[in-house]
Amino acid sequence: MKKLWFALALLPALAVQASAVTVLDSDGSVRYTDDVATEGGVISEFLTKPFEEYTVTEGFLLLFLLLGVCVFLWKIIKGVFEWLRP
Repeated sequence: MKKLWFALALLPALAVQASAVTVLDSDGSVRYTDDVATEGGVISEFLTKPFEEYTVTEGFLLLFLLLGVCVFLWKIIKGVFEWLRP
């Protein structure tokens, strides 16, 4: 019964809608917004962000992702061609 009351007490907190997030550039232009009520909709920088604007953290994450994919592919290739080894 305590679990039911706890779940009912949390229900209003879970039903609250999150507000829209807008990220502005240093000159005041909109870099990202998830507010679909804006005129342009959602602005995405996927594959359009200039190389100079990437942070070190994003670079390391991309590097580790690429290394992980390479290791994964190497293990698959090594396992597939195992029968070729003497």
